[in-house]
Amino acid sequence: MRRSRTILLVFVLTSAGAGWAQEPKETRNSSQPLESFPEPATIGAEANPASRIAIAPKSPNPPKAPKLNFILLGGLAYAAAGMDMHDTEDSINRCKRHYCLGDPEGDPIARPLTHLPAPAYYATGFAMVTGVNWLGWKMGRSARWHKVWWLAQTVAISLNTEGVYSHHH
Repeated sequence: MRRSRTILLVFVLTSAGAGWAQEPKETRNSSQPLESFPEPATIGAEANPASRIAIAPKSPNPPKAPKLNFILLGGLAYAAAGMDMHDTEDSINRCKRHYCLGDPEGDPIARPLTHLPAPAYYATGFAMVTGVNWLGWKMGRSARWHKVWWLAQTVAISLNTEGVYSHHH
């Protein structure tokens, strides 16, 4: 029950922060004309019909995720991953001193990494978090996924927080 409340709390806090901090959609500048027309054709020359079509310019700036919230979620993702890796490493050392049944790591993705030396284990774990942050950064600049840019980091924080609680309970 405590685990689900923590995951729900992290999800609500990050989604509430993502909603109010998004930048408003770009509005059209009233000083720019809506469309531009080509110059009239000269006498005796045929005008190209394709030149009369006005093409709206593409938006020069892609959608952007709020930088402060991205940095905050990135820091929280690194902190949660560091705490989870520290607890896992502590459990591994405890199982080396005292015989334990089963594997101290419950996550099937991270389980093969626990057999690495500690510095390599931490480096690999932080590299995975860097990949999650990169995914969130790319989602924030995507036209399709910019509204849920915070989802990858929030899921990583929730899963690592659940990993910390599972070691203590």
